[in-house]
Amino acid sequence: MLLERLQAAVDDGKDVAANSVLPDRTPEVEALKQNRLDLEKDLEQARVRCTELQETLAGQKQELAEQRTEITNELKELRTLIEEQALLFVSRKSRRRPRSSSRALASGQGFPGSSAIVCS
Repeated sequence: MLLERLQAAVDDGKDVAANSVLPDRTPEVEALKQNRLDLEKDLEQARVRCTELQETLAGQKQELAEQRTEITNELKELRTLIEEQALLFVSRKSRRRPRSSSRALASGQGFPGSSAIVCS
């Protein structure tokens, strides 16, 4: 019986509405249609949010790469400064006077007119 009605509607070129074929299912069909619309809306919102998150992630990756480059350059500069300081330290140590001269300086004998510094 149902197939006959559907076939007759198709043959006549009429659009078969759910309420004319299945009158007791109309609320269910409408609820399903509304559910589908809601899900499509949620899906679109999820896609938009996904795009936003991807853009945020790309920006953060770029920022991280820039920070990493900056830190690498700073570390290279620090390494260079430490090496220079080490070279200065070694060169000063090699030019340092013997201990007896250091004592003479502390007693004031190294510089004319200087007084001795005594620490108790």
